[in-house]
Order: sequence, then structure tokens, then C-alpha cells
Amino acid sequence: MEIEFLRLNSLVDNSIGIPYSYYVGYIYTYYLQKLQLEYYSFIVINHIDDDLNEGLFLDTGIKGEIGMNVRMPFQKPFDSLEEVERSIFRLNVIHEAMLKLANNDSRFSVEVLEQIKSEILRANFIVDIPYWVSSNKKKKEIIGAVIVNPKEREYTFYFVIAENGIEKQRTYLQSMEVNDFYIDTIHFDGAWQKNGSFFLVNTRTGQEFNLGL
Repeated sequence: MEIEFLRLNSLVDNSIGIPYSYYVGYIYTYYLQKLQLEYYSFIVINHIDDDLNEGLFLDTGIKGEIGMNVRMPFQKPFDSLEEVERSIFRLNVIHEAMLKLANNDSRFSVEVLEQIKSEILRANFIVDIPYWVSSNKKKKEIIGAVIVNPKEREYTFYFVIAENGIEKQRTYLQSMEVNDFYIDTIHFDGAWQKNGSFFLVNTRTGQEFNLGL
């Protein structure tokens, strides 16, 4: 999943933090895609303070994009909270915004949105998101996949080889600080080799990997 189409921003000083809030939006994007709830090209959720009005903005001037302002009090200073508390607060802002959207767009089910929130909490924000996948043409039961684990301060990439849906090998590729890149600028390419190994290249950095069981 190279494209993030839900982003959590903040218009409040010293609050949820940008770009350190983006990982929760990326995780939420994954679940929306997984459930085929891709009805908008981009969803922007702004955490606001008392100086702005809450609301849903269906016309942002960009086709397919919507914006939402959500007010939610937070404990100051926000950085003094534990990381999991910060993550939960960010998720709550997104969830509140999506519930408001569901009230205006019947394609979104409140029950499904509650399910998404519960799954993210159950995973404790540690989610394996398939970023790039390649099937082995000779052995259809084997796939190679770049997996990303998005976290507050960094996104960590792994290469996973699975057979019949069972993970056989996981290799650490790299970690990137969130202020170093945008997720949709990271691209991988590669191919299975005759000897059964996999040749992978990060096309952004030129870094190469030879991987196999």
C-alpha cells in the first residue's frame, strides 16, 4: 500500500504533532482499503481548538477530496503522554471524524468504523501493512512482500517470504524517520531469480538486497 489517502493534521499549537501523527492515518488508510471503503481520493482531518468551527467540508476545491474539523480537548503538554496514549488520542480524533462522515455518507457504516478502531487498538498500533507484493510465477504458493510497520517516529520496512499464507522468513530492510520522506515516494522493484532467491531494489535510494530462504 504505497498511497495514503487519510491524513491527520493539527491546527492546534503543541498538540498531536505533525508529521508524527501521520502513522495513525496510514494505518487507518490500510483498514479502509482492506474493507474497500475508498470512496474519496483524500480525507483530511484537522484537529482544531476553540478558535475554529467543527464541520465537514465536502467541497475543498480538489475533486474527490473532503476535509473535516474535529475539536477534542487534550492533556497539555501532549508530548508528556506515553506513546500509546498519544496514539490512542490521535485514533480517537480520526474515529470521531469518521463517525461524523458516516452521518453524512451512508456508504460508511458506524459498526464497521467501530470494528476498524477495535482492530487497531487490539493490535496496539503494530500493524504489518503490505507495501509491495510479488508472486513467484513458477511456484504460485510463494509470494515475496515488502511490509511496512508505521510508527510515530519511523517507518520500518521488512521483506517477507510466505508460502501458502504462512510466513517463512522476515528480513529487516531499513527504517526511515518520518520527517525524511513521504510514504508515497518510497518505491521497490525486484524479481524472483532462477535459484529461488529474490532480488529487490529500493528505487529511491538505489539500495539492493538479495533475499531468499
